[in-house]
Amino acid sequence: PEVIVCFRALKKQNTTGITFAGNSTINLGCGSGTNSKSQNAAVNVNGQPSVTSSPLIAAGGIPSSTAYANGTVLMPNHDDLEDPFENTTNPTSNEVSNDKCKNGSNWKVISIGSSDPPVDDSATGTNGTLFPPGCYGTINVQGTLKLKSGIYYLANGANNAGLQIGAQAHFSCLGCTFVLTSLTPNNANSFATMDINAGAEVDLSQSTSGTYAGITIYRDSRAAASNQCCQINGNADSSISGAFYFPNDRLTFNGTQGMTLDCFQMVAGWLSFSGNASITNTCPLAPSKWALESVRLIS
Repeated sequence: PEVIVCFRALKKQNTTGITFAGNSTINLGCGSGTNSKSQNAAVNVNGQPSVTSSPLIAAGGIPSSTAYANGTVLMPNHDDLEDPFENTTNPTSNEVSNDKCKNGSNWKVISIGSSDPPVDDSATGTNGTLFPPGCYGTINVQGTLKLKSGIYYLANGANNAGLQIGAQAHFSCLGCTFVLTSLTPNNANSFATMDINAGAEVDLSQSTSGTYAGITIYRDSRAAASNQCCQINGNADSSISGAFYFPNDRLTFNGTQGMTLDCFQMVAGWLSFSGNASITNTCPLAPSKWALESVRLIS
C-alpha cells in the first residue's frame, strides 16, 4: 500500500531520530520516519504529548506509547527512507561570489526594527524593490517585511546569523526559497543559521520551479551538524507551506495553536516537535517522492 511520509529524519545513527516532547497536541497530517538504527528509541516520546502521525517508520525500534493516537501504525525495522531532496545542489563558489552575488558586493544586511515603517516589496517590480532576491549577510526582522518571490542567499552575517525573525515581527515571502550558505564553505562552522521566534507572524511558501522547487528554507549540506541552529516557531496567524530541508541539523518545530500548515514537510538530520501546540497539516496531494510505493519489514 502507498503511504505518505512528510517528515523525515535522515541520520543513520544509534541515537534518537525523532522526538515528540512537552504537552503538545501534534497532528502532522501524514506519516513520519527516521533512519535511526537505535533499537531502544529511534522515535522517542518525552513528556505527555498527543501525537497523530501515521505511519511512524524507523530503521530501528519504536517503543509503544500512549501518546500515539488510536490507529497509529508503528513500522520499526524498516528499510531506510530516501532523501527526497538528495539531488539538491549547493551554491557553487562562482554563484555566490561572482554570478548571483557580484563578487560579494550584494551581500547586504536587511534589518527591520520594531519601530521602523513597514516594508512591502512583494508587489513591486525589481526596480522599485528595496530588497530584491539575491544575496544578504543577514535578514533580521523585528517589524514588518514582505519580500518579493525569488531566491535569497544568506551567508556570513554577524555570528553567522542568517534568517532571524523576532517575536513581534510580521514576515512574509510567498514563492521563495532561503538558502543558508557560506562564503567560506570549506569551514563547516561558518554557515548561516535560522531562528523564527514563537511570537512572530510568518507567512512563507516555497519556490515552484528551478533548483529549489518545493523548498522554502534550505541549509547547505556542507554545514557542520548542529543541534542549535534551527528553530521553527510562529503565532496563530502564521501560515507555512513547502519543505524545510536541513540535512545535517536538528530541526525543531514549536507550533502554536491555530497555525496554518498547508502541505508542509520537514527533512533534516534529526527532528523534534515540542511546546504546547496544535499542528494540523493539510496535505491532500503529496508529490510522488513523498510516497512509499511498497512497505517491507526487515526481520
